[in-house]
Amino acid sequence: MIFERESGRPAILPYIKTASTPFAAGDPVVMASGKLVVAGASATPKTLVGIITRDVVSTDDDYTVASKVGVEVPALNDVFVAEVGTGTATVAMEGGRYDLDADGKVNVSAQLTQVVEIVTFISATQVVVKFPAEVLEA
Repeated sequence: MIFERESGRPAILPYIKTASTPFAAGDPVVMASGKLVVAGASATPKTLVGIITRDVVSTDDDYTVASKVGVEVPALNDVFVAEVGTGTATVAMEGGRYDLDADGKVNVSAQLTQVVEIVTFISATQVVVKFPAEVLEA
């Protein structure tokens, strides 16, 4: 799980996923052409919808269909434990804003789109983050 809620009240809403596209529970997601896709390095302000709540794999009955899935929509002060996929996290990064990598994990080597803010350092590969207001979908 890339993102796992640590605090805050979950708000799970239905969104239509892109057909024939795999998702892992905990993937951050954005909308593209009116359907969900995994948020990657190109995630920009006001595009993050939330965190998908279940795996979607090719053996699922609805894999090839643009069906509804649950998405955990973060509020302003909700925090999540997140995987670092690119770079090595350090305690000095607390309070800094960083991008996502192509797999939707935190990229602590890039600060172009600044999709997540590191709240607490856990380890070189795991941090506690929140999503800044300007990143969450309007």
